[in-house]
Amino acid sequence: MDTLRTIILTFLLFGYTAFLYPNHAGAELNFQLLTTTHGLPTNEIQQVYQDKEGFIWLATRNGLCKYDGYQITVYNSNQFKSAKISSNNVYCIADDNNGTLWIGTDNGVDRFNKLSGKFEPVDIQNTTHNGVSCILVTRNNEIWIGLDDGLFRFDPKENAFIHHSLQQIGDLAITASVKSIIEDSSGEIWVGTQDSGLFRYSPSKNIIHAYPKLNQRNSAHVIYEDSKKKIWVGTYGEGLHLLEYPYDLNNFHWQTFRHQANDPESLSDDIVFDICEDLNTNSLWIGTRSGLSLMEYSHQNERIKKLLAYEVNSIIRDNKDNIWIGTIGGGVFSTNTKESKFDFINLEIPGIAPRAIRSVLLDSDHNMWLGVGTYGVAVHDRKTG
Repeated sequence: MDTLRTIILTFLLFGYTAFLYPNHAGAELNFQLLTTTHGLPTNEIQQVYQDKEGFIWLATRNGLCKYDGYQITVYNSNQFKSAKISSNNVYCIADDNNGTLWIGTDNGVDRFNKLSGKFEPVDIQNTTHNGVSCILVTRNNEIWIGLDDGLFRFDPKENAFIHHSLQQIGDLAITASVKSIIEDSSGEIWVGTQDSGLFRYSPSKNIIHAYPKLNQRNSAHVIYEDSKKKIWVGTYGEGLHLLEYPYDLNNFHWQTFRHQANDPESLSDDIVFDICEDLNTNSLWIGTRSGLSLMEYSHQNERIKKLLAYEVNSIIRDNKDNIWIGTIGGGVFSTNTKESKFDFINLEIPGIAPRAIRSVLLDSDHNMWLGVGTYGVAVHDRKTG
């Protein structure tokens, strides 16, 4: 297994800021920022999501937001519209294969028609808890939601969400508080709970696998599959787990990464809210209560840097490999981690300003000839510098 090198960064919340990035010595990450100054109804972001058309949607504590790259459109119950969102406290977002956006709030789930801008509340049967913590739309266009009293799936015939056990889905009932649902690359559905452990549903066999207790709290707050098909589980108060042999319960075990108060080379916090992989830098981005941790895949020893940060609730990689980060109190950050295709060469010509260079020619001996304004011609030997 690869050794993990962890780098922990912090956000100093300005409209535009830069940080040294560990994967490229001396390189900087330039973060762009969206806040109430730019039109957000609040700086408390609970999820960032990109739909199939490429628009960025934000679940906030004061409504649903759409960002098209230029402006922010806000949808909330304060607007004078007949079809309003069920609650301004939006937890989660997902869009289906029909172009419908599903919105989970603290007061149920809505269907949102992106063309008409209308919201339609969807019934959830046999529940006393309306808070929708997470939504999954599978490749087969099934819609699953997680509530405080279990796992529910949308039944098109009933036009309602019904607990999975009442639909003969699986061989055991998940009635605990569900905080995370993902579909992995093989079509298995993973379910993480607040304090009742980790589950995996195999649709082909209609079996639900219950995993051993991962930690003292039995927390599986967020689940993520990376590009190497490794399964990661973030917990509420118990750190980060990397699962080993996750599909073989006879050999299943896990590795844990924890925050250590006196160890600068540790996770920034044991409360983990989200996980995302940056393919450009081959690193795992981990959102915690105390900031952002960057964990690189490498064969080197661990090396960690820490700074102060806001709570990071959501991290996604968009279809252009940009990273988007939703924070509580700091708004939304975005950055592109691709290496620049340009190398900067700092040439110092005595008595001549660099901006005076008007033309460049590279000869067969790799000498660089420079046309320098009204000063004439200069030559730079690239071998000797």
